[in-house]
Amino acid sequence: MRIIAGDKKGLNLTSLKGDAVRPTTDKIRGAIFSMLGSLGITQDVFVDCFAGTGAMAIEALSRGFKEVYLFDSSKKSISIIKKNLELSGYEAEAKLYHCKALAGLEMLKGRKVDVFFMDPPYKKLDLIFPLLDYIKQNNILAENGVIMIEHDKGDIIIERIKDFTFIKEKKYGNTVITIFG
Repeated sequence: MRIIAGDKKGLNLTSLKGDAVRPTTDKIRGAIFSMLGSLGITQDVFVDCFAGTGAMAIEALSRGFKEVYLFDSSKKSISIIKKNLELSGYEAEAKLYHCKALAGLEMLKGRKVDVFFMDPPYKKLDLIFPLLDYIKQNNILAENGVIMIEHDKGDIIIERIKDFTFIKEKKYGNTVITIFG
């Protein structure tokens, strides 16, 4: 697993052994940031709700995002993320919290976020719905901001999200990226 573009291009990151965490592949990370670029998203605030290894947030910083927030409830993930932030030299720019995503979003009340990235643990897609409700109720998505959800191709998602506008969906094998604004 490596950073694929920006200041830290080529940097190899650490991951957890086994399938406890499913890091977003290099190919899909590249596609995600390409989509963000084509949508003209402001690169101020990026939030990774289920941070895992921290690769998405580190990629965001490498590509020019000014501020990132990472939330994860796993002690093992937090340990790996800290190592990866040290490797990248982004400890100061990244705000890492050992908490569930909803508790993390509560810390953002009053802020505007350009990109929310949600890749919930496998078969736990329902974890995103309270987050979406919180984002809507507290108006923390920036005016031209997006919510990007990584999920399994078998998950039904577009029909289940009514409070945000569907923008785009891309399939990569068994993985799907769905974008709302």
